[in-house]
Amino acid sequence: MTAGPPGVPDLISSLSQGTVPIVVEPVHTAAQAAELDLMLWRIRGTSAVELRELDAGEATFDVGLGRPVAMASDLRTLFGRDLVSCRREDGVFRVRLSAPPVTHDLAAPDGHAAPLTGRWEAASPDVPGPDDGDGTPVGDDPDEPIAPVPLGAPLRLADPAVLVDALDADPTTLVLLIDHELVIRAVHGGLPAPWGDHAPPAVGASLNDVAPPHLHRGLADRVSAVLRGADVAQVWTTADGGDAHEVALRPVQRDGRVIGCRATVSDVSDRRHDRELLRDLTAVFEVAFREAPDGQGLLAPDGTWLRSNPALHRLLGRSSGELRGRALADLLEPADAGREAELRLEAERGDRERYAVDLDPRVAAAAGVGVRVLAAAIRAPGGGVRGYVVHAVTTDELPDELTPEIVEGPW
Repeated sequence: MTAGPPGVPDLISSLSQGTVPIVVEPVHTAAQAAELDLMLWRIRGTSAVELRELDAGEATFDVGLGRPVAMASDLRTLFGRDLVSCRREDGVFRVRLSAPPVTHDLAAPDGHAAPLTGRWEAASPDVPGPDDGDGTPVGDDPDEPIAPVPLGAPLRLADPAVLVDALDADPTTLVLLIDHELVIRAVHGGLPAPWGDHAPPAVGASLNDVAPPHLHRGLADRVSAVLRGADVAQVWTTADGGDAHEVALRPVQRDGRVIGCRATVSDVSDRRHDRELLRDLTAVFEVAFREAPDGQGLLAPDGTWLRSNPALHRLLGRSSGELRGRALADLLEPADAGREAELRLEAERGDRERYAVDLDPRVAAAAGVGVRVLAAAIRAPGGGVRGYVVHAVTTDELPDELTPEIVEGPW
């Protein structure tokens, strides 16, 4: 494996596994060491944390790992802005903080001091337990499940580890950090991997070994473009059977240099299904619109014709080209044109959902009878009107109850 490009920290290329010694300073009290113990449990893959020594302002921990971990990167994420330095010497990670850890109330439920394992010790049989207020000891009911005990003290919301935990719990996203050699250096997110057995890719694995062709065809070229400093983020959608995923590649920078690539994989299967359903429904409505026996059309918010169907063309004796771009008001008598503008304004304000107007008898002459246009508002998600659906009918087809009051009544 060739050396990484200049500017990539040496620690990013090494993975830790097994039991890893970590020395943290400054740490002066057992309570501060306990706080660190609880924080170290938040490193992903941690299976054990043991305080080995607390002396001379330093706390030494042995951290057991269940899988390989980019420890230097995880420590930087864990301590965030509190971290002054993090270096590895002879297999030992030495961490210097800007100040001792902030301690919280770590008293156990029985009033004893909390141990340094991130879990409460079993209550001593010689120490009476708490009661529920009426003298009945809590937990004496054998049928009542034992409430789980939190592993850690209250978290600081500004701690980057909180964001990492939230990302790991997100079932819709998977994030991979990839270095210049196409080696995966970190994996986060709760989305099952969209390949193979849906297991997340192993840290330290080559991207070429874990990315299948159907999902990442041409991925190496795209990642290389990002690593070379491509100005435009690489975003594309891939599909495999009923599943669809959106992949976004963006650079990871430090000190003005690109040190890696962040690949964000999102499950967009539902979005793809919605688009397909919308396309199918659009095709259905297109047929219904084109073949409808009554005149139909679409108006823009300003009342100009956008579309019209063949039945409307026959009814008015006008083609699609003669109607498109012209205003509905052009087909009305002058007095009714002013009224139509007022009705549209009321619809825009939300005072009415629909309105109706009679066409100028000269315009309706082709039909041989009176023609009434019924317009229903299409509401925009944020309010206002996106347009109007129009139906044109002959007045002799209208029910009697709609004939005299249709302009001023419910329409």
